[in-house]
Amino acid sequence: MKDTTTVFQPKTNIDSVNWYVTLKCNYNCKFCSVKKQKSTITEILDAETILFRLYDLGFEKINIVGGEPLLYPFICDITKMAKKIGFITTLRTNGSLLTSSKIAILSPYLDWIELPLDSSKEEVEKELGRGCGKHVQNIQRVSNILKCTDVKLKINTIITKLNCKEDLKPFIRALNPDKWEIFKALNIKDEKYSKFLISDREFLNYQKLNENIILKSGEEPVFNQHTNTIDSCSILLSSKDINDISKNIYSVLTLNCDGSITVIEKNSIHN
Repeated sequence: MKDTTTVFQPKTNIDSVNWYVTLKCNYNCKFCSVKKQKSTITEILDAETILFRLYDLGFEKINIVGGEPLLYPFICDITKMAKKIGFITTLRTNGSLLTSSKIAILSPYLDWIELPLDSSKEEVEKELGRGCGKHVQNIQRVSNILKCTDVKLKINTIITKLNCKEDLKPFIRALNPDKWEIFKALNIKDEKYSKFLISDREFLNYQKLNENIILKSGEEPVFNQHTNTIDSCSILLSSKDINDISKNIYSVLTLNCDGSITVIEKNSIHN
């Protein structure tokens, strides 16, 4: 079948890549837009090939995501590779598997760690599918460890009916992150999630309640009511598509508002 997608031009204002190294996860977050699969990259040479291809295309930042990326067996290897190649590196994790020893191994090769925190209340996080009642405790533990490293911390928050009236500023001040980004929950087409969705007005009210805070970097929090991911990064799905990538096929994908993944650009890359 003829490929009718748009040809990718490397020189764009998109400078970062979200790399889904695995779609396996130990959490069951209700608003996760990534479909879980068992497939993943099984050869470290495949990962190295992908990293060099992305760098040659002119990308500067790589966000290692999942699923839960710490379930990927080569997470330390590819983080080290990415940093040595020259990328600005970010690990986006739920934090549950980040131990002191794991952070000690990864921290020389990481610029950022991103952690999800929607509420300071364990019962809220549990109802949203983030762990089994110890997610807040894990976030506190990891943030305290990171204070002894050079790795910067970013907190991502999703706003739902369960937390839209919470003043999270005191807890955020205690975590002392470099960045805090707040998102309105995706309108995933599933009736069982509809009770969690909030209106634009409720999101704006949350913003008014939580915007008056200066973070460690000197910046203010960022509120994203309507997110267009392709404006900031392209998304590389690398599980079952590894065969295509090894044949010099590069794909740019974006997450739709309904949580589905669409290939929007494809191009053959020649050495």
